[in-house]
Amino acid sequence: MTSHKLRSIGASILLAILLALLLYYLLPGQYDEVLNTYLGTGQRAYVLAFIDIFLNSLFSSGVILIVLPTTFVLSVLLLRSWEDGLLTGLSTGLLVSLLSLYMLKEVFPGKLASGGLSLILEKLLVGIVNGLAIGLVGALGGSIAGKLVSRRVRVNLTSSETKRKFYKCPRCGVEFESNPKICSNCGKKIN
Repeated sequence: MTSHKLRSIGASILLAILLALLLYYLLPGQYDEVLNTYLGTGQRAYVLAFIDIFLNSLFSSGVILIVLPTTFVLSVLLLRSWEDGLLTGLSTGLLVSLLSLYMLKEVFPGKLASGGLSLILEKLLVGIVNGLAIGLVGALGGSIAGKLVSRRVRVNLTSSETKRKFYKCPRCGVEFESNPKICSNCGKKIN
């Protein structure tokens, strides 16, 4: 696996965890309302509530004001190109969709069985659409990060080139990076 894919997968897992925590703390009313629908599921209720908000409420004003800036900042900090950002967003959406299907299978097996293939496809499609929306913001942040990194590298290269000192032979004019005692071209002593 390439470093781009590993970085994107790690960023998508981190993004999902970060979004779950932020939604829980910054939107307690909406989170508690959704949490009440999963009361009988124990600790899984928190994960189910996050999945439900992510898949069904992503484009509501409160949620989108948390998700998009968080994705942008995370992609600027962690990613290096727009491809990484897009891949991170899509893999986050797919990760949440697969987690949703797993939780349905474990917690509500009857609902998954009655919904069948159409429910599976619906969850995957919604996750991919949400992931694409997040991926576009991540791509913007990743491209900005990539430009900053390439600019920083370019600035470092030019500053290190200017720090080098060149010495010239007084007789033949050949330049040396180090300060030699004798010119390798003409044999003249150099002070």
